[in-house]
Amino acid sequence: GVGVSVLCPGVVATNLAATTVKAGGSLREGMERMTEGGIAPAAVGEMVARGIETGRLYIMTHTEEGWPVRPRFERILAGYAAD
Repeated sequence: GVGVSVLCPGVVATNLAATTVKAGGSLREGMERMTEGGIAPAAVGEMVARGIETGRLYIMTHTEEGWPVRPRFERILAGYAAD
């Protein structure tokens, strides 16, 4: 069969800021500092490999940061309970 996984990364230490500027894009304030403080790409790769091997649909790199989506998910779930 075919498996699908969705990577939901938090801050990853990449050269995204430099690549964005090189491609003619602009940066949001603090973007350079943000990527510098991220987790290593190799660690993300390990998370992805482990997630695919175990059949996980969603692969989250920063599970402690789930709080921003919680209110939205609670509203969605409340919709199922509505009369």
